[in-house]
Amino acid sequence: MTVGLVDFRSDKERVARSARLTKRAVKKQTRFIKAKSIAEWQEAKKQAKLDQAILDYELAEDDEPKLPPAGWFIDPQNPQFERWWDGQQWTHHLRKAP
Repeated sequence: MTVGLVDFRSDKERVARSARLTKRAVKKQTRFIKAKSIAEWQEAKKQAKLDQAILDYELAEDDEPKLPPAGWFIDPQNPQFERWWDGQQWTHHLRKAP
């Protein structure tokens, strides 16, 4: 006595059905992997643009040294005087330090 359902399909039909189900599962999985890969690629591209922007900003900062603004400063060679700094270099202008 047989209990339950009996599959009356031939071996050929069972193999074909199994192949169809497997093919569908593979397609579904492939679509998922592609979507995930595209999302990861887009995120990596955004991160690369951000990294490049940060690098460009840092390089721009490093290219221009931070020099003090123009003004009177203690003369490095004689502290009794102040020498005029023009923002780029020392000038020949001197005055007595206050």
